[in-house]
Amino acid sequence: MLLTIPAYALLAMRRVYGGRWLPLLMRAALLTPLYAILMLLTVVIVAFLALLF
Repeated sequence: MLLTIPAYALLAMRRVYGGRWLPLLMRAALLTPLYAILMLLTVVIVAFLALLF
């Protein structure tokens, strides 16, 4: 699952934006950690709210 989402996003970006692989991989290298941080933050907030209420 950890590799499936970034791989799918990479293929989707390739299909939508086209272009060369190097800029696409650079874009993906930027977006993947941001996505992971956002997911982690969401899980932490939901867990905190579940414990609070």
